[in-house]
Amino acid sequence: MELLQSLVSNLEQKHQQKADYVVSHSNLIMNEGKLLVAHQPHSYMPNEICHEGLAEKLGIPMQYYKKMRAERPELLDLSVGHWLKHTEGTKSLVRTYETAEGNIARAFLSNSYLALDNYDVLFAALDAVKRSGVRVDIVDAQVTDRRLYLAVTCPEVEVDATNLLKGYLER
Repeated sequence: MELLQSLVSNLEQKHQQKADYVVSHSNLIMNEGKLLVAHQPHSYMPNEICHEGLAEKLGIPMQYYKKMRAERPELLDLSVGHWLKHTEGTKSLVRTYETAEGNIARAFLSNSYLALDNYDVLFAALDAVKRSGVRVDIVDAQVTDRRLYLAVTCPEVEVDATNLLKGYLER
């Protein structure tokens, strides 16, 4: 139960910090490695997922994007700025976390992306388990920038699979 409480607490905090913006590329700037969204008071430090999305949406090869980031960050600012202007009229979804420690651009996606968060997925899954009436034990629960992991077992349907797999494994 501690695993689940820790996960829920983490996701609730992130849920309160999130802000999503559908923004025209003409209203975006990259300056000193940070993404600036017009009419927003904050700048956002892109995480790896956001960098990958920027490179993909702007057509910048990832290997070159990474090289600019590592060796010539001012060139990255110019290149991203150039391709944002070149794709003027296009809109993207910029997903962020706004925290006291710093603001993070967590993803740069198509503006038609269905914005589901781990918070929503977790509570939908837990609600489905609750409605099923089956008791489950949570074995593992973690969240990363890319995935939500929730491993559960159901003691009521637990079976030793050795005999079930016997014929299958011998083939």
